[in-house]
Amino acid sequence: MEFFKVYIFTYLEFINFNISMIYQFDSSKVSSYVAKKVMRILLIFVIVFALIFFWLSFNVNPGKSIMPILRNAIPKLGLLFLFMAVVFYYRFLNHYKSICFEVGEHAVAKFMSQENLNTLNKIAIARNERKYGTRENQLIPYLKIASIDINTNRIKIKSVDYSFFNGNGEIEIPKETKDFEKLVEHFQMVKYSLKV
Repeated sequence: MEFFKVYIFTYLEFINFNISMIYQFDSSKVSSYVAKKVMRILLIFVIVFALIFFWLSFNVNPGKSIMPILRNAIPKLGLLFLFMAVVFYYRFLNHYKSICFEVGEHAVAKFMSQENLNTLNKIAIARNERKYGTRENQLIPYLKIASIDINTNRIKIKSVDYSFFNGNGEIEIPKETKDFEKLVEHFQMVKYSLKV
């Protein structure tokens, strides 16, 4: 219930800041963006498992080959990684398709479109908010912007209230967002006018 109260409050703040344009991920680019994210996560898992096997080969049975163990483990780990890739892909795909960015004269906001979110993502968002205080819905008035970092891959906006521990106070707009070039121009002007 608390999540929906925050969402309604944030929506009322959007109205007060005269936010005018809504941007979402480009539907033709969101799949490749999600695939890259999933590949990064799987690469981390593969490196961790490789380091564990490497450590085990030298410390558990020194001088003995771990090839018999690897022959049995690699197909099972391959299936595990494939299963994880599919689960992560569909979860992230739904998550990123539900993200909306609102940009206006006085503020920028990121919020989740609740009707598009699946149940798994709704539960994960509510759990992260309860456990870590992470808010998916972010609103940053231009007067509270501490920095705007623009490059070819994304626009990153940090507020003076930014928290490193839970990511609150930061909005990142990736290049896969519709009309990204238009957003780059807009935030370059904001950055120039605010001198951040």
